[in-house]
Amino acid sequence: MHHDIPTITEDGRLMIKKAAADGVETVWDRYKAQLPQCGFCELGLSCRNCVMGPCRIDPFGEGPQKGVCGADADIIVARNLGRMIAAGAALTPITEEISLKCFEASPKIEPLDTRSPAKTN
Repeated sequence: MHHDIPTITEDGRLMIKKAAADGVETVWDRYKAQLPQCGFCELGLSCRNCVMGPCRIDPFGEGPQKGVCGADADIIVARNLGRMIAAGAALTPITEEISLKCFEASPKIEPLDTRSPAKTN
């Protein structure tokens, strides 16, 4: 995935220009520094789930079609996706707990009654 313009929004472009002018490194700068990315990893065909790897499956059928454990491309991609989903899901309760603690620590504000014209003026 290559991006010449990392955002389509005008405010995003302005922020990127400001960051560059101020010498602030952005995620896009770090992405460019990592190029070229590994074609196996980009396709999800690299497996590092055990100590016998990393295994790389050749998407063109000319090289290895199975990892050391016998996993083919479909299994490796499914495992990698499953691990990414599990890692993201594992963070959800932590994120919710931190958000709840911040909300509880914030000052109590009376809810705005948007049905009352007197309260919205």
